[in-house]
Amino acid sequence: MQLDQTIVAVAIPTIVTDFKTFSGLSWIGTAYFLASMPLIPTYGKLADIFGRKPVFIVGITLFEAGSLICELAPSMPVLIVGRAVAGVGGGGMLPMVIIIISDVVPLRDRPKFQGIIGACFGLASVAGPLMGGAFTDKLSWRWCFLINLPVGALTVFVVFVYLRLPNPQGDIRAKLAKIDLLGTFWLSAATVLIVYALTAGGGDFAWNSAPIISMIVLAVVCTVVFAVVEAKFVKHPLIPRELGQNRYVLAVWTGAFFLGMTFFSITYYLPIYFQVVNGNTATEAGILTIPLILGLVFLAITSGIAISKTGYTTAVIHVGAAIIMVGAGLISTMNAASGPGMQIGYLVVAGVGMGLNIQSINLNGQGVVEPPQLAAMISSFSFFQILGAVFGIAINGTIFSNVLSSRLFSVVPSASLIEFVKNNPSKIHATVDSGTLPAMLLEPITTAYTDSLSLVFKTAIATGGALFLASFLLKRNRLQKKAEGGVDMAPV
Repeated sequence: MQLDQTIVAVAIPTIVTDFKTFSGLSWIGTAYFLASMPLIPTYGKLADIFGRKPVFIVGITLFEAGSLICELAPSMPVLIVGRAVAGVGGGGMLPMVIIIISDVVPLRDRPKFQGIIGACFGLASVAGPLMGGAFTDKLSWRWCFLINLPVGALTVFVVFVYLRLPNPQGDIRAKLAKIDLLGTFWLSAATVLIVYALTAGGGDFAWNSAPIISMIVLAVVCTVVFAVVEAKFVKHPLIPRELGQNRYVLAVWTGAFFLGMTFFSITYYLPIYFQVVNGNTATEAGILTIPLILGLVFLAITSGIAISKTGYTTAVIHVGAAIIMVGAGLISTMNAASGPGMQIGYLVVAGVGMGLNIQSINLNGQGVVEPPQLAAMISSFSFFQILGAVFGIAINGTIFSNVLSSRLFSVVPSASLIEFVKNNPSKIHATVDSGTLPAMLLEPITTAYTDSLSLVFKTAIATGGALFLASFLLKRNRLQKKAEGGVDMAPV
């Protein structure tokens, strides 16, 4: 799923050029998130009702169907529909992988496997842009979607043939009666409204405009209705009531939210820094983020091994959150005078902190719930992590845009040129080289970008700090080597 997101991101400019329309650009990514996010908790519920294997296969199949629609799309609207269909399937893929691991691997051994999953997530963040660039430049942007088909087909085959998990007993009518359609509706409504408001705010609409304010208010109302419905009126709630009443679970959800917010506050804006301040190409910018990913991958694996051996999660999370703050602080100081060694070192530090936390918080959450609640715990963790990512991108987008506009206004002579500089960060150095943009403006423009991005990275210090504080609310228990009924944690 992460590979798909990063491959497609590189191809978007070419897709827009091919279809000769700019209006659907933001919807290529937005459609996927709007379709996937509301259904993440639903997949956890469906996995409990119908079993892991069939739900996982359905999710992969829907993702494949969406990818095929995108690959064959004759127009932008059809492509957007394909991304939405892919999102419906993609919403369950990562949670289902973790849920299946939790079924077949004892809790004490899960950190090693989930560390590998975290490492794959990090590697996909690097491989995606490189593969997307190669497909787009050498073949066609349609290969960015076509590549999903053989990979998905192989995955379905392996899952169908080799995954041996028991399916829940009961007739189909009884199982269908357990689906929380009411809760799914209200959670979907709340999620779609807030995600679209955060995506469109500051872009399509001003933040203080009636559409954005109305969507945020309606999102809050839908969230309240969802909570009341789940607490009072639904026999089989989407998220078990015990989870919402467990303070340790609430701490895990908080940690997941701020982890997603911090991760994307850094990784989403680093390529812009490299393209504008360093003058790198998009592909080079992707390569320059490799030190961060290497730090993440190495520590995701090694921390998983360490947790499996010791059983401790909270100490790892404390240290990881602290290192994230240090890494974000170091990155916020980077400027045109920062040498390659300094940049590599700063990114490695941030990656180390992320690697320590990428799966540790999830594992802590798995240890504080009863086995029947595992699927709901894992899927809700993924939901809050992605929600944090959306908030991080949106809030920092507003900060970045406002500060950059203010800085550029004092150094760039015309409004039209300011808009060009804001909307075409990857072309700034090329336009200077061609003489279209005066060379004397390059330094003040890169300084404006540096100042704006520095503030964005400083928000990652704040969200990393919130993650650090939330980590002290987690249950300070030790993962048991073998479950003996109940939860898999023992008091320290």
